[in-house]
Amino acid sequence: SIDENSSAVQFDLAIGNGIPIVAFDSGNSYQGIQCTCMTDNAEAAAAGAEKLCEAISESGEVALIVQDSVSGNARERAESFQNELTADHPGVSIVETIYMDQLDELKRQAAAEEQGVTTEELAAWTEAASGLNTDADSEAGEESISEEAKTRLEEIDSRAGAMSDEEAVAYYLSKHPDLEGCFGTNADAVMLGLEALRYMEKAEDIALVGFDTGSEQAEALANGEIDGLIVQNPFGMGYATVVAAARTVLEIGNEAVVDTGYTWVDRENMEDESVQTMMYE
Repeated sequence: SIDENSSAVQFDLAIGNGIPIVAFDSGNSYQGIQCTCMTDNAEAAAAGAEKLCEAISESGEVALIVQDSVSGNARERAESFQNELTADHPGVSIVETIYMDQLDELKRQAAAEEQGVTTEELAAWTEAASGLNTDADSEAGEESISEEAKTRLEEIDSRAGAMSDEEAVAYYLSKHPDLEGCFGTNADAVMLGLEALRYMEKAEDIALVGFDTGSEQAEALANGEIDGLIVQNPFGMGYATVVAAARTVLEIGNEAVVDTGYTWVDRENMEDESVQTMMYE
């Protein structure tokens, strides 16, 4: 489930028609799911947090880059990362959390800040401009935003529209000159963090750890731009899900959650045969 609270109507229809449901990869809050096959996100994210803290010698500021604000995977990994730092790594603090599904708004805020416009001013102008769009002939609407404000808002939107994702992330990371590390909660988040660090020319100076792998991540891991990755077991996850579906149909029972495992990969072990079977592109 991309959104852990989605599809309740469809699931109700399935259950109502005698069709059982199993899930994999990311959980769903629906109560009628027979079995979910997935990585133990809390355990895996805590392990990633521990590795990042080791990489920065248990001291410094870090940033968290999260793939979205709605999926169960993202929520569990972000919460576990934060909890691990709070519980066992008092010398490390999170100074920036960036959600990738909120990048458009972050770009607007960055563009506004570049022009000396406060968050409050941006919100007020945006609300006023929205009122004009919905009631263009309203005298009150015409008076709610000045021509200067409209012009500046257009400039902000233009600048935000031209800003790349990595440039936006780099803008927020650059606010923290003492930043020591970044953690990405999935492959896209790791790559966005890497691209931002490259944009800042800090890829070799700021530690980067996260989830998942692929050809680009493996290359960056080999050349030292990524310090390590929590790699899941997609083959095992798919296999376990088919088994769970078969067991459900045969009515022989399932565990509510099947943990499909993960492994830590860095430059030292990435060529090991046992690790290679977990690497995926």
